Amino acid sequence: MDEQRRPRSREKKVVSEGKGVEKRGEGLGTGPVNNTGNYEDRRAQQGGMPGSSVSQSQQRPAQGQSAREQVQHTPFGKQRPQQRPDSGFPFGNSTQRPGTQNSFDGTRPSSGSSMPFGSRPDSGSTNPFGSRPTSGQSGAYGTRPTSGNNAGGQRQYNSGIRQNGTGTGTQRSSGSGSGLGGGKLLLIIAALVLLLGGGGLSGLFGGDSGESGVQSVLNTVTQSAGTSSGSVSSSSGGGMDLSNLLSSLMGSGSSAYDFTGSAGSLLSGLSGTGTVSQSTASTPYFTSSGSENSSSLDETVARGARDKFTEIIGNNKDEVTILVYMCGTDLESQQGMATSDLKEMANASVGDKINLLVFTGGCRRWRNNVVSSSVNQIYQIRNGQFICLEKDMGSSSMVNPDTLTSFINYGKKNFPANRMCLILWDHGGGSVSGFGYDEKVGHNQSMTLAGINRALKKADVKFDFIGFDACLMATVENGIMLSQYADYMIASEETEPGVGWYYTNWLNNLNKNTSMPTIQIGKQIADDFVEVCSRQCRGQATTLSVVDLAELQATIPDELKQFSIDTNELIQNKEYKTVSQARSKTREFAQSTRIDQIDLVDFAKNMGTSEGKSLAKALQSAVKYNKTGGSISHAYGLSIYFPYKRANKVSQMVSTYREIGMDEEYTRCIQEFASLEVSGQVSAGTSLSSYGSGAYASQDLLGSLLGQSGGYSSSYSAGGLSELLGGLYSGGSSSGSTGSILDLFMGRSMTAQNAAEYILDNHFDASTLVWKDGKITLDKEQWDLVTSLLINVFYNDGNGFIDLGMDTTYESDGNSLLSSFDGTWLSIDRQPVAYYYLNTVDDGENYVIYGYVPAYLTKKGDNQAVLVDLILNFDSEHDGDGYIAGAMYKYTDGVSDTQSKELIAIGQGDKLQFVCDYFDYDGNYRDTYKLGDPIILGNTVEIANTPIDMSKCQVTFRFTDIYQQNYWTPAIH
Repeated sequence: MDEQRRPRSREKKVVSEGKGVEKRGEGLGTGPVNNTGNYEDRRAQQGGMPGSSVSQSQQRPAQGQSAREQVQHTPFGKQRPQQRPDSGFPFGNSTQRPGTQNSFDGTRPSSGSSMPFGSRPDSGSTNPFGSRPTSGQSGAYGTRPTSGNNAGGQRQYNSGIRQNGTGTGTQRSSGSGSGLGGGKLLLIIAALVLLLGGGGLSGLFGGDSGESGVQSVLNTVTQSAGTSSGSVSSSSGGGMDLSNLLSSLMGSGSSAYDFTGSAGSLLSGLSGTGTVSQSTASTPYFTSSGSENSSSLDETVARGARDKFTEIIGNNKDEVTILVYMCGTDLESQQGMATSDLKEMANASVGDKINLLVFTGGCRRWRNNVVSSSVNQIYQIRNGQFICLEKDMGSSSMVNPDTLTSFINYGKKNFPANRMCLILWDHGGGSVSGFGYDEKVGHNQSMTLAGINRALKKADVKFDFIGFDACLMATVENGIMLSQYADYMIASEETEPGVGWYYTNWLNNLNKNTSMPTIQIGKQIADDFVEVCSRQCRGQATTLSVVDLAELQATIPDELKQFSIDTNELIQNKEYKTVSQARSKTREFAQSTRIDQIDLVDFAKNMGTSEGKSLAKALQSAVKYNKTGGSISHAYGLSIYFPYKRANKVSQMVSTYREIGMDEEYTRCIQEFASLEVSGQVSAGTSLSSYGSGAYASQDLLGSLLGQSGGYSSSYSAGGLSELLGGLYSGGSSSGSTGSILDLFMGRSMTAQNAAEYILDNHFDASTLVWKDGKITLDKEQWDLVTSLLINVFYNDGNGFIDLGMDTTYESDGNSLLSSFDGTWLSIDRQPVAYYYLNTVDDGENYVIYGYVPAYLTKKGDNQAVLVDLILNFDSEHDGDGYIAGAMYKYTDGVSDTQSKELIAIGQGDKLQFVCDYFDYDGNYRDTYKLGDPIILGNTVEIANTPIDMSKCQVTFRFTDIYQQNYWTPAIH
């Protein structure tokens, strides 16, 4: 193993006793709280296509597969445990006890009771916002308030593309599978018989931290409870002093979290002895070249770039109109973030040469006494005065492109200036979902890139810069589209912390000199953003880049085209693994949502080709300034969509690319990659209803828990695979979108035979995942096909399995995985919790390990519990001690695919009720339950491992291969 590439391990600190593992009460009905996509479609995978009536006897086995192997492949089969006692091991054969280090050693050091929240203060003794809005909720454990299910408002405003809103949470398993199982080829062949015999193909694809929050930085004014206003107040002259009238306060701070990471080859992590940590981000980012992200300001312009749309007059003679499109949404109604930013704008000196206009809407409750919660409005902010220009602009959705167009037209007509600037404020979802979520109009809506393109095209205004005070919008696709309308783009590759941009300083400086160069404005915005977040959002990664769109337009399309052609040729020439491994090592953003958005410079460099190096150079030239903070590396300023975790978004992105004029070669490249990836998944037994979603599970997960070991078959044949894939690779055309699985393969040129031959030569042989003498040993070639390895622990309570989640610590010896488990699991204040590892960011010196714990949170002084993901960080700043970075609201009903900036501060007096997913012995998800008794947080919180009853533990390890297919080992116990 290359020791430099081995990821850092979370330090496991063990205390001597815990509160035990026990589910309580009735099911909560939330759907699975595990949003890592491991189990949700288990039954669908077993039963093939939804609604399929294929019986086991009708399925045709793969070549060389015996009837006995078919039974072994059945994940739950007809076999049920003969006993379900409360003590002893109830399942399978007793020989599956290979581990020799399974006892808990009570001599391990205690973690102590200090450092529960880092140096963060507690959240205060009262809820600064009064009672949280309860609209749309009932019961003590209701889900997060939503905007209501407006049946007429479900469409996506994206110029003709309807977007599938899967959200970040997993879907409830239907439980309708027939338990057919089958081999690697067996089940899918049966499904293809139906497909090719007339079965339909359509519809198979799914259609921030704070030491003291922003209070110390923003100096906001405390709000009285219940001051939501639907009317507009005014002062004489039509203006008002915002510092007196804006009465919202950003509490004691929002907490933040970095949902980022990548995956990499695991062979590098398997050498020597002792405990090592394997992660989905197994290759540390510092192993790539050029780890420095923050750049000096680049004022050069590449040859061939067009002249800028905006002509700066100079000598402070320029006039500037800044249009802020502020969709308040739940960022405002829950946390008051929009009000806080309005306060920052009002604190700036804005004179006669600057027209600062704000369009407000999209929010059920504004946390100030000024802005209407019932209608959209337009305000002008000038030297602390908040002037209402338009009291009623209707109530149209703020993710409707026509609403944005109307605001731009208003500014152009009433406040013409030689420098026009546009800022879009809200949630962001990157290239897949685009911008915005309006909580007043309905679910699963956003303004996609195609929608933004339509809005800007209709408005016909050329902007000095277009900025996004929103998550994930610094993408190549967005930049190429915006290059028709603006000279510069200011945006973030990563999710933004809750405080967002800091507006006061750059507005002050622009007011002093309205001829300030645009890249200087962008630099000021980026510097302030990262500085404020470093103080107020400790633990969260921050990125903000200033991109010259004229240069991007002139240089990137050709470079990206050549890179795409070369990468596609590698795939065609049986070098998929090369591309997959480069992709797995690349910096990924918003990893928990699996939106497949990666840093393009990092990816191009990881490819190691001359075309990749040329593309990386051109991209870094177009990014004139790039500022990062919060233990982030290999984020160079521009990301791109590249399918890997959820290939079911490919057809949607192809349609979007067609709308915005994205290069066809890149479109073909991602189609080819996704085609072979999904072929690898299908060949391994993933059903048509599940593949490409990133939400499938191995057929043998629960089979391994029931002692049905040896369930994977190694029977592959080129003929069998070619026949299997033939139905997928034939049909379809390069024009139009049918909404079927064939959309994924449109434009692809690899034949089924070539794909089958490649997979035959490059498949992970899961039949070798058998414990022998307490080890599973793989050769180097097999480890090269593995991109992640996680330990997965289930707890048998006598009636079923409690899912305790996934972590990264395991032991190895050379190329062997050891079966050891010390009988401890992560706990908070001695209560074992369901913990799900997310990723590790490591630059060689500083590191952060991220994970989450599902829970219901009741803030002190409030009586409403809301479902959240409790974010845990383990980092070098705190010597590996864990702390609660905050909590993220969990959307349980697919409210939005875009990402929220907010994170809830956690502090003394808050109540946490942990929850867990629960499965019956047939592998069906039954419900989500309370886990243990609730705890009230004190001055300190102890995060450590505590012992759990090993006789009831079922421990398995999940391998993920280069096709993103998951395999589980037989359970140890």
